[in-house]
Amino acid sequence: MLLRRSDRGTVLRLSGIYGPGRTRLIDQVRTGAAVLPAEPQWTNRIHRDDAAAAIVHLVTAVDAPAPIYLGSDERPVDLGEVLQFLAGQLGLPEPPRGEVSTTRGGARRVDSSLLRSTGFSFTYPTYREGYRAVLAGQGVRHP
Repeated sequence: MLLRRSDRGTVLRLSGIYGPGRTRLIDQVRTGAAVLPAEPQWTNRIHRDDAAAAIVHLVTAVDAPAPIYLGSDERPVDLGEVLQFLAGQLGLPEPPRGEVSTTRGGARRVDSSLLRSTGFSFTYPTYREGYRAVLAGQGVRHP
């Protein structure tokens, strides 16, 4: 995602986007396809609405933006924890634990403090608030 301001550019690197219309993990838990990682696997997430709000904020409210920002909610989390949370919210059994360790897409913890230092605040500061909103049907999918 590249935001342009005059001759300079500002990059907002977004982590795993979820929200209305972006329900891959929810779908995996519902269909029984979800598997808990054998070992902790860090994931960084951002709700679609917070991603859009961050873009608007950087373009309209920050006079001298930094060259790059990380767009991720306030809490990196183990993917297994997210899957367990979703199963609990859906009233489904916990997904089975995998036997093989994988690190799909890496396993880093992202810090969005630079974005927050501009005055940006998240509507969904963690995956818990964001996925609860999605499961409650809040928000609309925009094509």
